[in-house]
Parts: sequence; C-alpha cells; structure tokens
Amino acid sequence: GSGHEKAAKAVAQGISKFMPDSDVTMIDYMSSSTSLLNAAMKRIYLCMLRFVPYLYECIYNFTAGPKESGYLNALMAVCMSRTMKGLINRYDPEIIICTHPFPADAISHLSAKWRKRFLSALLITDYTVHPMCVCHNIDMFFVAHSAMKVSLYSQGIKEGTVFDTGIPVDMNFYDTVDREKIRQEYGL
Repeated sequence: GSGHEKAAKAVAQGISKFMPDSDVTMIDYMSSSTSLLNAAMKRIYLCMLRFVPYLYECIYNFTAGPKESGYLNALMAVCMSRTMKGLINRYDPEIIICTHPFPADAISHLSAKWRKRFLSALLITDYTVHPMCVCHNIDMFFVAHSAMKVSLYSQGIKEGTVFDTGIPVDMNFYDTVDREKIRQEYGL
C-alpha cells in the first residue's frame, strides 16, 4: 500500500540530499504504466481490502508458512520477472532498492547473469519478517530493528547482509521547528 511508497519516497529524498549527484528514479512496480498484470493484482488486492478484509488476513496467515510462501513467491516471481527484466534493460541501474517483497522476489528469481548487473536491496517496511520477504538472492536487507536481523539470518539469509536502520521517514520529520512560534500560532 501507500506505506511502501512513502518509504520509497523517503529513501529517494535521503539519497538525493546526501548524494546530490545521484540519479534516483522511483518506479511504482504495481502501476499500470509499469505492468498491466501487476496493476491488476494491485487493484484486486485493494478491492479485497475494501470488500472482504478478512480474506486478506487469511491469505497473509496462509503465506506465513515457509512452504506456502515459497509457492506464492515462485508464482509471483514468474509473473513479475519479465517486467523486472524490462525495467533493468530500460534503466540499467547500479542499485535497485525495493520497498515491497514482490519486486524483490522477482529480482531474487532472476538468473545470476541478470543479478550481477546491479546491487539489490529490500527495505522491509514492517516490524516483523513475513516469509515473503525472505528473498535469498537479494544483496542487502534494511530492517526496522535487530530482532529482524536475527530472524532473517535464521531463515538462511547470508550473515552481514542485513542492516537494522529503522524504517525511513519523510525528510520533513527531521526539520527543527520553533516550538514557541507554533504554540502562539495555534493558541496553545
């Protein structure tokens, strides 16, 4: 949902601020301009949340098992890997930072020939590790706290590839404000 997009925007803002010579491109992997199939899946997901929210919980819980999430990951990767290859050819990135497991899983399932063209990272925007986020061929993981690091390592992710950085927030949250001015402005 929008949390993944907001995290991506915060990462892009941070990179642009601290590495101003970088060329940062944000891509909504689930938009119709990227892939009609991905967009259709997103639309179905949003409708499900609106009309049958309990079904989302059932699917989430079902895919929480390693075997079940493996089947779903493989299916999603097959569906989405063609889109990922097209994006890689179009943008020729040095690094791809995903804020959702679907594009990360598409990358993880690409052949080594494709993956060696760039570094890949998955920024997990939750406070727990869902099995769908365990993508073994991703180069780096960014997580909210150290317990998530332990969880990923226990699920076979390579030691030294997980960094507990917290969940990124909009750069505006780092701005300092004049508290007295704000109090006066709002009559507090």
